[in-house]
Amino acid sequence: MEYRYKGQILFSQLNYNISRSSLNFLFYEAKRSETTGPDTSLCGCTIRKTYGLPCAWILSKKKKLNSPIRMDEVADHWKKLRFDDFDPPKENDSKITISDELEVIMEKFAKADDTMKMHIKEQLRKIAFPETTDLKPPSQPVKTKGAPKKSKITQEDTSTKRSPSYFEHVDASFPDSPTPKSKCSDYKGARISKPPRTPPIKKSPIVYIDEMPLFMHKYIYNIVDVGGDGNCGYRAVADLLGKGENNHTLVRRELIMELTSYRDIYDRLYENQEKFTKIHDSLVPSLTGIAPVSKWMSFPDMGHLIASEYVMVCVDLTRFGLSETFFPLHSRPPLDASSRIICIGYLRSRHFVQVFLKPGCPIPATSCQWTAHRSNEAETCPDPFVSRMAEFEEMMSQEREKNRERSKNIPILDLGSTDWFREF
Repeated sequence: MEYRYKGQILFSQLNYNISRSSLNFLFYEAKRSETTGPDTSLCGCTIRKTYGLPCAWILSKKKKLNSPIRMDEVADHWKKLRFDDFDPPKENDSKITISDELEVIMEKFAKADDTMKMHIKEQLRKIAFPETTDLKPPSQPVKTKGAPKKSKITQEDTSTKRSPSYFEHVDASFPDSPTPKSKCSDYKGARISKPPRTPPIKKSPIVYIDEMPLFMHKYIYNIVDVGGDGNCGYRAVADLLGKGENNHTLVRRELIMELTSYRDIYDRLYENQEKFTKIHDSLVPSLTGIAPVSKWMSFPDMGHLIASEYVMVCVDLTRFGLSETFFPLHSRPPLDASSRIICIGYLRSRHFVQVFLKPGCPIPATSCQWTAHRSNEAETCPDPFVSRMAEFEEMMSQEREKNRERSKNIPILDLGSTDWFREF
């Protein structure tokens, strides 16, 4: 290894792990970062797009933070290819051990950041305790028993005495004023009849519920918002799985593992290599924190990945598009499938939220892509939900019919004389 790479924190994790050519590229790109700085327009990001290596503006930030280039930021074709002299173990061989593997895992765990440590721990937990689950109860439990407490009624609420007028307030404030004081009428008689008050329209305390299908309102008991930094979809999934919304990068990494581990299934599902690569790149966490549009969650593509990776029933619920239910593509149905449902709500503002559904509620029909590409093991996944999906479709068709009848009475907009865009 050349002297110019030794002792530099920037290259500390890459020494002896990637090719010499890629190190040369990174060395000269790091020198170029001294002139470009963190400005992406000056950088151009050519080396990242063509070679799969961190470009100048990224290296500039790393040098400023005194942090190294990580191995996962380097494309796989630059990494070291090693063949071990390893003989496959024979049956009934008592000398099989995992001590070497555990030692390497412990070393990587000690050097990893918090996100990677959680990911390693999650994978080891699945091996060590397969009978357990990483799911947690909702962060905001809802009280389902007992009537809500009534607020105490004060004497002011039941009093029939009218409130003093503005002039009476003024007279009370300036008693020496020559202005004649207003006096209440001494005339006693029948009360002046008042027009009946129209009851105020009660709005649901659940935020964003108006952006869900109307017939589903009675089946939703809570909607929880998440951060809107372009990672909202992955934040919602992370929180629904009990990982906490700040671990959205962990969800992205786990979905990448699902995508690459079962590439043959997703190659057929996404039909061409270009779309597969686009989905893979959209899952890679953004280095800037705020995810660009190309890295936003999209359905139905992510629905299959979420359901398959976590062996869950994933529901995409919206009033402004197609609602669908996604089942695992390659796994057998879980024993208690009804308790393994997560629901993600999609809003008109292109924002995702967590939706908590009541037990036994209707759910949308399954995706047509799932039917075409699922494995034989996953064939019976929708069976416990057939009646619930049929109920959803029936209620959805009734709502569409009501919307059609309502739209007949809406006048046609005169686009030439009305600034109708302000309505949206």
